[in-house]
Amino acid sequence: MASSLMLAALAAGCVGRTASETALSSSFYPVQGKVVLPDGKAPTPLRVVFSGPVTTNATTDGGGSFVVKGTKDGLPAGEYRVRLEVVDAKGPAKKPVLPFPAKYLDEDTSELTATVKPEGSNDFEFKLNNELPAAIVKAAQASTSRRGR
Repeated sequence: MASSLMLAALAAGCVGRTASETALSSSFYPVQGKVVLPDGKAPTPLRVVFSGPVTTNATTDGGGSFVVKGTKDGLPAGEYRVRLEVVDAKGPAKKPVLPFPAKYLDEDTSELTATVKPEGSNDFEFKLNNELPAAIVKAAQASTSRRGR
């Protein structure tokens, strides 16, 4: 009985495969875009990091544009959270001068997202702003209302 269940699981391809391996075996779709700073200027160079079914990155060019390239160009379909990293000529900067608010350094606070779809364009424009993340604003409002009681 146990061996027949194991054979069925192997036939289904679900034993021993991680989510990353499953995503890497799926179809990839072209992904490109542009990052625009709060002042409207194009940053260079920045690493745009996509975290979702797979995690990968792309580096902006002189105009702020990027194209996801790699073993398989593009990304599998799915929801991605996005963060930015400042890059200097020698790799990630240890203490970079940020051309954007620090909230964009973490995908949990950046509020940047991308939905990669099998059909249509996967061309994303990330317009950065100087606003605080919504979660921080809500927490501050809740704290203020508690103190006002």
